[in-house]
Amino acid sequence: MKIELLHVINGYRKFHLGFYDSGQEAVEAMKRDVATNSAIHEPRFRQSRSTNSIRIDYGVKTCYYLLEARKVS
Repeated sequence: MKIELLHVINGYRKFHLGFYDSGQEAVEAMKRDVATNSAIHEPRFRQSRSTNSIRIDYGVKTCYYLLEARKVS
């Protein structure tokens, strides 16, 4: 089982940012992506959970990160 990290823009357009072995690795990659590509200098992260995914908002509600558990073979 891997964790897939997606960046969702405008509420529907998904950009794959990688597969990770743990949630912590995915969160660290997400923070690096925000630091590199975001105009928000002091992002405030807020998470919400569902069955197999974690949504992390950091600014505008239509742009967020999504961590999803996936079976990768």
